[in-house]
Amino acid sequence: MTQPPDGPASTPGAVHSVARRGLTWLISGTLVSRMVGLLAQVVLGALLLKSDFGLFAVASAITLIVRSLQDAGLRAMIVQLGDLDFDAMRGDVFWLATTMNVTAALGLWFIAPSLANLYGAPALTSLLRVMALWILVNSPWSYFSAVLSRDLRFAHVAGLNVVWAFAQHGMAIALAIGGAGAMAFVVPLPLAAVVGGLAGSRVVRDRPWRVRPQPANWPRLFSQMRWLILGNAAVALFTHGDYIAIGLFASAATLGIYFFAYQIAAQMGVLISTNLHAVLFPTLARLAVVDQRALIVRSLALFTSAMSLVSLFVAAIFPAVERLLWGGKWTAAVLPLQLLAAAFPLRLRFDVANAQLMARGLFKRLSLLQLYQGVGLMTVAGLGAGICDNTSCLAGSVAGYLAASGVIFTAIALAGMGHPVAVGLTAGCLPWAIACACLLIVEIASTQFGLRPLIDLMARGALFAVLVAGLMRLFAPSGLRELVAVARPNRRGASI
Repeated sequence: MTQPPDGPASTPGAVHSVARRGLTWLISGTLVSRMVGLLAQVVLGALLLKSDFGLFAVASAITLIVRSLQDAGLRAMIVQLGDLDFDAMRGDVFWLATTMNVTAALGLWFIAPSLANLYGAPALTSLLRVMALWILVNSPWSYFSAVLSRDLRFAHVAGLNVVWAFAQHGMAIALAIGGAGAMAFVVPLPLAAVVGGLAGSRVVRDRPWRVRPQPANWPRLFSQMRWLILGNAAVALFTHGDYIAIGLFASAATLGIYFFAYQIAAQMGVLISTNLHAVLFPTLARLAVVDQRALIVRSLALFTSAMSLVSLFVAAIFPAVERLLWGGKWTAAVLPLQLLAAAFPLRLRFDVANAQLMARGLFKRLSLLQLYQGVGLMTVAGLGAGICDNTSCLAGSVAGYLAASGVIFTAIALAGMGHPVAVGLTAGCLPWAIACACLLIVEIASTQFGLRPLIDLMARGALFAVLVAGLMRLFAPSGLRELVAVARPNRRGASI
């Protein structure tokens, strides 16, 4: 029912070909989505207060922790199920996920006032309850996007992501203009989920809610999903746990500056990481172990190199961008953003190992590794918020942890699946070091001139690009050739 017209790719060559096309489609679609999100943040950054960003940071972090119950690991389970198992169990998977969503939504709704009291922010109650509604209506969207990923229909996934982005961010801007404050962040979420679910239903042409549930099968399903649920909670801790810890010790305005810097620094990195994972997980699930290893090694080096160049480029131009767009309102976010942007390429390396762990069904191991990272992040962020007297110091402590944990835990995860430790520790790190050096040179050079914002923006971007191209060609020519090959997917050698 949900198979693509020509059937799924099964041979390594065919799967690699689909993965190449899928990565191109997803990056294109998510680039549009992220650009829409970035433009929305530009507008929201001018309209909203720093404290509004801080409130949303806490609300989103708490919600994502609660959302660890959401879908009960539906997405990963659907991708990993074989064709016969999926056809037989799709109704039970959907209804179990929906039941878990209702449970999570009700729990968040009732604990919202207590959490608001804990943070001394009465407005947090309303934000959390709107996000509870988002959890409640999100099952169809999660189901359809997972089915499309499972069938390697990445062009449709990209299209749905674009629909979601326009719906969410368009409504957020309209609400901010209307004076909604922090509610502008959250009200669009349940509405966008409904829009995404309707669009997904038209594309997939499946109606899992019409399948009569068989609760007798749920204990077996839940036993398979429990580690996915723990993994979801661990991911939430590692991606948003710092907001929870910082919010307890710092003001909403300080957290707002940190959150603002983090979100911009993460934009392009998450774009690449999300799409790579969306392609790698279902692709690896269809490959033998030997073929998985070859793809992982190449993907890790390529991913780290691409992430480093993109993330550090954003860090290099942001001082000029801030002056041009916000006129100094977010000056305090400049150095925190640069520190976090330098750490992200190493932090997000773990997403490559994540894809192989999920493809092999090693959910327990993955969940524990993510949990250790999440607890560590919350500890470092809490200590930083309690000790540091400025946002830059706080961001520096978090950035140091993100970089170190990304390298160490990637090496541990890959070594456990038969890869040499050196692969996890070093693959792609030379381009990262080159990009960091280029950022430092750009900053030193820029302090010598008092250029207008637009001229400064162009000068920073051009200098960074020239330095990276020259140093990569001199010290990492193979990495440069690999990046050029991927940028030209129609040419021979552009495979993942």
